[in-house]
Amino acid sequence: MAHSVVNSTCNYAPANTYGHECGAPAVFTAIQRSDRTADGMYFGARCAHCAAIKGGENSRVIRLVPRDESKHINLWR
Repeated sequence: MAHSVVNSTCNYAPANTYGHECGAPAVFTAIQRSDRTADGMYFGARCAHCAAIKGGENSRVIRLVPRDESKHINLWR
């Protein structure tokens, strides 16, 4: 099964700006539901500034937790 570790930099991107991620050091993991991962959860990286943004990519976030590279690994189906 393929997997990927959550980035160490923020991957938040404003609407309609694919490829223009923030890039600041990530301090949070943004957890979203996903039908593309084995456990049904997708983990993304957020800096403090982008984690506070309402709407956009964050509208799908169900929980923000402190970043922990050892626990937040996306396991792809």
